[in-house]
Amino acid sequence: MKLLTNLNCANPPLSGVGHYTRQLLGHLMERHALEAFAAFHGGKLLDQETTQSWLDHDNDTQLTARQRVGSRVKHAARQLPLSYSLRNWWQQRQFERLTRPLQDATYWEPGLSLYPFAGKRAATIYDLSHIVMPSAHPPSRVAYLTRQIDQTLQSGCQLLTISNMMQREIAAYAGIDADTIGVVPPAAHRAYAPLSAGEKALARQQLCLPQQYILALGTLEPRKNLPALLSAFCQLPKPLRQQWPLVCVGGQGWGDNRTVANTMMKLQQAGELYVLGYVPQQHLPAIVACAELLAYTSLYEGFGMPVVEAMACGVPVLTSQDTSMHDIVGDAGFLVNPYDIDDMRHTLSEALQDANRRERYAALGIDISKRYTWAHSADRLYHLLTCQ
Repeated sequence: MKLLTNLNCANPPLSGVGHYTRQLLGHLMERHALEAFAAFHGGKLLDQETTQSWLDHDNDTQLTARQRVGSRVKHAARQLPLSYSLRNWWQQRQFERLTRPLQDATYWEPGLSLYPFAGKRAATIYDLSHIVMPSAHPPSRVAYLTRQIDQTLQSGCQLLTISNMMQREIAAYAGIDADTIGVVPPAAHRAYAPLSAGEKALARQQLCLPQQYILALGTLEPRKNLPALLSAFCQLPKPLRQQWPLVCVGGQGWGDNRTVANTMMKLQQAGELYVLGYVPQQHLPAIVACAELLAYTSLYEGFGMPVVEAMACGVPVLTSQDTSMHDIVGDAGFLVNPYDIDDMRHTLSEALQDANRRERYAALGIDISKRYTWAHSADRLYHLLTCQ
């Protein structure tokens, strides 16, 4: 197979899409011999050797000062009117110019925008949150996502997604047969694994983590539902909050977070909350593995990678019912109605006080996580791309 792909979605600091793209492409190139390969990145084409080196070394473990400034500039620029459209227009022109000689390749688009290409095309759609929950995005992003994803759905390309729930949701939205959409799920990196007591003690010391804690992961934005989790946590008895502080990991997203910030400040002052912000990827596996419980109460996810990562570490999960995360966890986790703070508080209290259930779910979670491997997903992607 001759493969062409777009890596602009995989720049640091990495989003879930960036992690997915890097892991999947790296494993695909490692496991399958490609007749030819090219990756569009930064306005130029990279060959396979250069791409592999970039995947191996250009990650977000140590962001340079220049990268941090660049990230802030990009974040500010994205708030400007038409910024998405202008950026996409420029990238499309560059892509078209550089890929004209490669029309016999199969083009896989792992990002949000399927660029014009005369050869075989496949695109991954991660979720339809802009349709299901438009309030979870800034209006400019909703308009951009609607336009780009609708164009992809109408393009006639091969459609891929990341979970069975998304397969059903996309099929219903597009009015097509669900079986025509390939499912290539994410997985946990091999670094996500249980730690010994000694390893946990060392990690807690090095990362300044409390002895035991609840972990909340996710960018601070409406869809991640952190305000509801904080409200439920605040309603727990103070001794329970003191015994089980909340550790929040994730960068700033968008929206009015002043109320959340005030609540977080009060909890921090009481020693009941640790806010780590954006954490380099190299530290995340240890932070997850040292937790006693992952509280991932997002309102909507295409898959929910933190759930599988926690389960791979032997950490029990509290997550949202009737979502893609519920599909992963099944009966092996604490399930809550993410819109019901009382239910969240009650289930959170139960989870913290029932060590037997936590241990049982932790053991079951390790087994469930083994169903999701990057090797299997890479093989699945290769099969789908070569059989279209």
